[in-house]
Amino acid sequence: MQLVGAPSRPFSRAMAGERPGERRGLAGRLGVDSKGRPAFQKMGDDMSELYRWEHDLCEVVELRDAVAGLSIYVFIGGLLVEEVSTDGMLRLDGRPAVTVTRWEYEERRPTQVTETYESGSHSSWGGPERGPYWKAHVHTFTYDEAGDLATITVHGSIDGIADGEDAEVAQAAAAAGFPEAYNPPHLIDDARTQRVESDLPHPKRAYDTLAEPVADALVAALRGAARDVGHVGVPPRCPTRGGLAGGRGRYVVRRTGARDGFRL
Repeated sequence: MQLVGAPSRPFSRAMAGERPGERRGLAGRLGVDSKGRPAFQKMGDDMSELYRWEHDLCEVVELRDAVAGLSIYVFIGGLLVEEVSTDGMLRLDGRPAVTVTRWEYEERRPTQVTETYESGSHSSWGGPERGPYWKAHVHTFTYDEAGDLATITVHGSIDGIADGEDAEVAQAAAAAGFPEAYNPPHLIDDARTQRVESDLPHPKRAYDTLAEPVADALVAALRGAARDVGHVGVPPRCPTRGGLAGGRGRYVVRRTGARDGFRL
């Protein structure tokens, strides 16, 4: 959740795959401190998140009956530069698995986000035979000429990296292997097609320039179909800008019989 004037995670909803105007899950209530920074969040009557700020560092505790996750966000000059989090998944040695995410910027706009996360104890990770390792996701951002967000693309690492190593080695390995050691990119947000426009014409004007070409296309399609199914009678009048109309009536397509095919 982003507040004006408060440090925040850039494009958090877009990175989660949400579309403009879309709301997922229950609506929460956010409490802020005297500096306008998040202090807590409630979902209904239940506390869901607690925030603790210390200079440019924010700790977030996620609650679901008990503690479900812990995240630490590090800001420099109001920009998020690093996240360290755990959601309760355990490593092979029984300790909590950790995710480390680092942000890169140009002109205060995110350009690349590298997320590295540890393997878990579940057999799907390979078990003791495979041993501990890391995986990675890299998000890349592009912008239009006005400087507004255009696209967000995510790349997932193909194989495990930094076997048995720490987060620093994992981050270096993730950066060194990008993009060659990653699966094909996946576009998760395209503002060019998903942006909600505010300056829209009145709905009645939507047909001003579409009526004639749509009518022409319909008539052409019917004439083409007539060659296969039978006779199609087309009135001599042409559709007008007011809609698919000819004279006082409308074009009506009706089935007149198997031999006659379709008629207008």
